[in-house]
Amino acid sequence: MINPSKKITPLVREILRDHLEAREDYKILIKLVWQKQGLSLSDLQIEELLNNCSTPESITRSARAVWQKKEYLPTQRTLKKRGRMEVNYHNTYSPKKNFVEVLDTNGRVTGYREELSYEMV
Repeated sequence: MINPSKKITPLVREILRDHLEAREDYKILIKLVWQKQGLSLSDLQIEELLNNCSTPESITRSARAVWQKKEYLPTQRTLKKRGRMEVNYHNTYSPKKNFVEVLDTNGRVTGYREELSYEMV
């Protein structure tokens, strides 16, 4: 069973500590992460995947390029979900900034903006 953890840094740190070859080659690092996460493919299948298929980064980067041209955009539900994730991230890691939803006249989320707040000193 695959268990993609949101907190992958400890796993990557462990692999980099224990496998010098993973420090030298991203493909080896990816293979070892996937195996630790329980990917049930043979070494040969993983090698073929890594050597013959586009990387996840290239795929998502290409999707963003298409979306920048306003083509084949994600659904509103997906945009709302991603927006909330971004707001949560910024509100967690940028404590002096607070992001709030921008609503249209029908109450639908159309975007997010930074809410300015001033601290009294």
